[in-house]
Amino acid sequence: MTSRMVLVTPSQLVSITVRQPVLVVVVVVVVVVVVVVVVVVVVVVVVVVVEVKAAAVVVVVVVKLRKMPTAAAAVLLLLLLLVIVVVVVVVVVVVVVVVVVVVASAAVISHESFKETQLIPFHLS
Repeated sequence: MTSRMVLVTPSQLVSITVRQPVLVVVVVVVVVVVVVVVVVVVVVVVVVVVEVKAAAVVVVVVVKLRKMPTAAAAVLLLLLLLVIVVVVVVVVVVVVVVVVVVVASAAVISHESFKETQLIPFHLS
């Protein structure tokens, strides 16, 4: 009867004792998504407030100086609001792309680390 010694690495020991590597990844991804959403909301609110104030100032100045009729000033305001919408859409698209990349990379990292820590079955003979 022969017996073999099996060397257990620390990562295998971790996989034996901690069977929930996915839970850690889920927590990290949720924290990242919450932080990104909060940052996006703050940025969008600041951009909209600043752009609306700037558009209102431009329209008031133009109408007061009588260099442009009120209808043209209204069109100018609509164009500035269109710029606001475009900026907000671009910011949201960039944030969504960043979140998707972070989640995908976290999933790949967790999958790779899980593959590395899986135990290889062995038999003592």
